[in-house]
Amino acid sequence: MPKNFFFFSKGQRTAIITLLILIVVVIIADYTLSLWAPQPKSFYDETFTEEIRAFEEEINTAKKAIENNKKAFPSEKFQKEEKQKTIILFAFDPNTLDSTGFIALGLKPWITSNILKYRKKGGRFKTSEDFGKIYGIDTKMFSTLQPFITIEETPTEETEIAIPDIIIELNSADTTQLATIMKKGLAKRIVGYRKTLGGYYSLEQLKEVYNITDEDIRNIIPYLKIDTTNLRKIDVNKASVEQLKRHPYINFYQAKAIYELRKAKKNLSSINDILHLEEFSKNDIKRITPYLNFEQ
Repeated sequence: MPKNFFFFSKGQRTAIITLLILIVVVIIADYTLSLWAPQPKSFYDETFTEEIRAFEEEINTAKKAIENNKKAFPSEKFQKEEKQKTIILFAFDPNTLDSTGFIALGLKPWITSNILKYRKKGGRFKTSEDFGKIYGIDTKMFSTLQPFITIEETPTEETEIAIPDIIIELNSADTTQLATIMKKGLAKRIVGYRKTLGGYYSLEQLKEVYNITDEDIRNIIPYLKIDTTNLRKIDVNKASVEQLKRHPYINFYQAKAIYELRKAKKNLSSINDILHLEEFSKNDIKRITPYLNFEQ
């Protein structure tokens, strides 16, 4: 039995020998290829480590450059301050300076645009304080520029007004007559407001005219007088709510209160009848009295 166990047929012996030969060939081939084939780089070889180190140094260098840049330009505010330091102030006339000049003085483009639009519409800076009223020019900016503002007196057709040696009656004068002592645009606004009021009973009412200045009033008052005999009055006992509130001195609630009181009392005989109405203050009564007619 043991003899049969270790006995190999001719075919088996041939297979075993062939297998042994193949094993030897594979071992020799592997050894030979290892000698001629290039060895793959290890991920952690010395050359790659040097490359990583060089890359880290570049990152550190970039970080230092960024930090240095921040120190040189720490914020937008700093940049603005630096830009302001380079501004050169010079004497200028706000009525004639162009946009480039305003920018050179440190004004922002949108403020410069406001100035040019004001001038384009016919506006003129008569004093340095007028320039400070432009939207966008704050107190600090104006105090910096004011010493350099020089306004040249250059009369134009609009500003050259021939002042006659006469006195004009405010409630009867037309636009042409008023234009002899003031700008035509102002004359039109005064006449327009006069129609809305029903006439002026006091020169103080000129302050209520749209876009009129204290200087305008000081210039024209010496040449004006008022005749109140022809004021257009409201018939209190017949006027509707709509007619009452049409007057600049009477609002809807006041008009409604007068109307309801009139319905209750049938007729109103004098201003005393509406004194107790809570919708009217003492000043309201004073202003509206000259325009109310209580006649039956």
